[in-house]
Amino acid sequence: MKRFQNELYQKANTITEEIRKHGAKFYEHVYKMKQSRVPKKLLDIIMNSKCGTEWLKEVQKDLQQINMKNLEDRTECRYKIAHVKFEQKSNRQPGVKWTDERKKEHSERMKRFWEARKMKQNS
Repeated sequence: MKRFQNELYQKANTITEEIRKHGAKFYEHVYKMKQSRVPKKLLDIIMNSKCGTEWLKEVQKDLQQINMKNLEDRTECRYKIAHVKFEQKSNRQPGVKWTDERKKEHSERMKRFWEARKMKQNS
């Protein structure tokens, strides 16, 4: 019984993996839309903007990871997306804890910053 459960869990995708797959499918779907459609126009605006969005950046990284260059071939796209095992993202480690001295220094620095900014706006 235990062995069967372990095999089952190894075959199952994680929730984040499923979300990433659905995001890639949605991107492919919108990418192939006619230029007159609103979602396609929005995607083009976001892609051509300087900042973009985190979602779009993540999807583009995922498509690079599975070596997806031609989004026009639907069967190849769907096959690659369905059978990919995405690399797990590393969990972020928290930074150094802030000491009372560091908090005080930061507070003073921010006070000076906001005072300077206020003076600059009033000038």
